[in-house]
Amino acid sequence: MSETPRSPSQKPEYFDPEYTESRHAYVERLRALAEAGAPEPHEDWDAVYVFSGPELTLDPAERPKNQENNTYNQTLTRLEAGFMVAKKVTALRLKATGVEKGVSAITLDDLVAHGPNIYFDGYTQHNELLANMIAQGELSKQFGFPDTKFIISGTGTKHTGDQFAHFPLSVVAESRKVVLVSDLYHIPRIEQYFGSKNDVHQLPREKFELYFHDTSRIAMKQALAEARKTYPYEQSGDLTPRSKLNESI
Repeated sequence: MSETPRSPSQKPEYFDPEYTESRHAYVERLRALAEAGAPEPHEDWDAVYVFSGPELTLDPAERPKNQENNTYNQTLTRLEAGFMVAKKVTALRLKATGVEKGVSAITLDDLVAHGPNIYFDGYTQHNELLANMIAQGELSKQFGFPDTKFIISGTGTKHTGDQFAHFPLSVVAESRKVVLVSDLYHIPRIEQYFGSKNDVHQLPREKFELYFHDTSRIAMKQALAEARKTYPYEQSGDLTPRSKLNESI
């Protein structure tokens, strides 16, 4: 999701040392993630949770009016990454049984029998759109993913912190690993929600993997905007300061 910082109204001075350090830490983390790439999927990735983007449809051409820096539909790209993760995990599980299949050869039946569920809880409009698509069997038709394994886990959320606060706890309890899927630029912020005031259930960080599309794109203005708003989030308690995190994905 994309949101306006819920932070103190007074903006920090741009060259304030702590503000400068926060921006630098974000940029360095982003660089490290980009250089390392997304983690390779594993058989124990039992559930996939996709964070919604600002776009309310899956139209590749959609650009929200207040998201002029976007160069693509983030909601669509994140969902596609989630579907790809599920197919890669399915291929690994099939291989463990002696069946060799490439990701492109994975069928709906394979995913039903061996694939992880995908969970989602975006804006109300997102949820309604996807619920309608599921009812019409459109996920299987358009993305090759079983509609029965896509679960809208809540009644709608307002921002990323809200998604943390309403994270489906049963999924965490029942899974060896839960994969959080978003865009590359968004991953550093997701890391900082662990242990923040939004993390009301104190989700166990060690049970989560963070994943982004292997062709994830980011505009320079988009990255700079994200870097600038990290510090106000840290000051308001919405994010855990990066210095207190265990930075491993």
